[in-house]
Amino acid sequence: MAISSDSTYLTPTDPGPAYVACDAGASLVLAPRIAGIVDLDAAICVSGLARELWDRSTTGASPTELAAWVASEHGLEPSRAEADVRSFLADLTGRGLGSAAWNLRRQSEEAGADDVSAPAAPRGASLSPEVVVELARSILAGGDHFLFRARGFSMRPQVPSGSVLEVAPRAFDDLRIGDIALYSAGEHRLVAHRVVGSKADCRLARGDSAARLDLIRPEDFLGVVVARTEVLGGTRRRIRLDRGPRRFVGLLAGFWHRAWTGVMRCLVVVPLRRIPVLRRLLRWSMSLTSRLLRVVERRLTRSRHRIDVGRAALLTPSEKDADRLRLYESKTVQQFTGLDENLDAGLTLIEEVLMNRHQPMPGTALVLGCGPGRECVALARRGFDVTGLDREPGMLAMARGLAAREGVEARFVEGEADDFDLSGQTFSTVFVFSGLYNMLVPRSRRVDLLRASYRHLEPGGRVLLTFLSDYVPPGSAPPPEVGSVWNRINPTHQDGDRYLLNEAVHIFPHPDRLEAEAREAGFEVEHLFRDQRAYDRATRQVRGYAVLVRPT
Repeated sequence: MAISSDSTYLTPTDPGPAYVACDAGASLVLAPRIAGIVDLDAAICVSGLARELWDRSTTGASPTELAAWVASEHGLEPSRAEADVRSFLADLTGRGLGSAAWNLRRQSEEAGADDVSAPAAPRGASLSPEVVVELARSILAGGDHFLFRARGFSMRPQVPSGSVLEVAPRAFDDLRIGDIALYSAGEHRLVAHRVVGSKADCRLARGDSAARLDLIRPEDFLGVVVARTEVLGGTRRRIRLDRGPRRFVGLLAGFWHRAWTGVMRCLVVVPLRRIPVLRRLLRWSMSLTSRLLRVVERRLTRSRHRIDVGRAALLTPSEKDADRLRLYESKTVQQFTGLDENLDAGLTLIEEVLMNRHQPMPGTALVLGCGPGRECVALARRGFDVTGLDREPGMLAMARGLAAREGVEARFVEGEADDFDLSGQTFSTVFVFSGLYNMLVPRSRRVDLLRASYRHLEPGGRVLLTFLSDYVPPGSAPPPEVGSVWNRINPTHQDGDRYLLNEAVHIFPHPDRLEAEAREAGFEVEHLFRDQRAYDRATRQVRGYAVLVRPT
């Protein structure tokens, strides 16, 4: 089990204060010490102006004096300087970092401040693994205990991953079988494993649920894990690990794990390795099981498909639209859509294929349903003069922020994709990406989107759109449009409407139907492609794109 190095610090400069301070290059790392125990997880790193403030605060300077010094030395407004000083010192106070923080609390209370107890966001120290080892060694050499958060599963069940462990100093010769030793093991990693034996002048250690033995040399040994802490109902509980039955329970758990591993090896691994008939029998049984599961999966998928169709059919177009509006107004969806990894991903794979194959010439471009601006930024980088349109003001605000952050020029307007009027503006290309075309139900709304795009296109301009459709075997004719009970319940329901995940959409049963919608809006279909190699086997859906041209 290895130690997490999220926050670390150097050797204490003074054993007296209730904090540990250390130099780490141009930065200073601070961590609280309570009753001789240093908490690594509570460490913060200060540098620049923050370090200067710390140094001056330890001399007893008041917040007013610190603010005056910041304003004069760094040219800040007095109000801004005072706010920065109190924010920094409030962080120290909230973490209990020494007498300077306590002095601040007393002075602030006397001055009537009421916000000093709210700590600011800390800044974590990030140090290299080799420095982490030296820090742990230094703290233990100074006689202090320290807390760290361990990661890994090699010490289960006694030490679950994420446990906060307490490490104490101990002489190497005093190590006993059953102790959990902290030592350096390759590439300066800190590892905590249980001592299980001796070899010459070294000790043998192993994780309770691991098979590999480690050799601990005296120079690699640091200290002993004496306890782990748990927080239950707001109460911190300390569980001793270095004495009593827990030492021997850990040894017993390790013995049981290795015994079980040996039994499985003898009964399963060795016979399968040496007897081909057993391998063939196991392979046949697994193949049969896989086939049965596929049959069950297909039946469940068909049942779910019928239910999803029914869910969509029981909603009117206005109810579907209101349902989608509520979905995209939710903070969860907006936060997920606005994640940096989503915005920075650029165009999707099918969009990249479309752009690379058909290479529209850079010109004026309109992006319908632009959302937080992912496509707009990608197109602007390709040389397009981009205008983004979306119905959600929140999404447009995110798109403007993204364009400003990325340093690209783009305009954003509010409007409905199937009913917009941009006052006579025309574009060389209209983009309909991100599944927008499938989101418009019923069919009339999709045709309206194409007609509105037609009005805003220059002669010879093109609409590039992506869509979802059912998997169709090559050469298959379009399925007949047969009325169902859902059509009688809801006349606006159309074959292909279904509830997908969390909204009602239209999945084209056959690409001919998309072509019919394009022709009805006045377009010529230049190209239509569906990637049927990478389809969703569970739902039998594929992604595709269409290139529609306005006749000259």
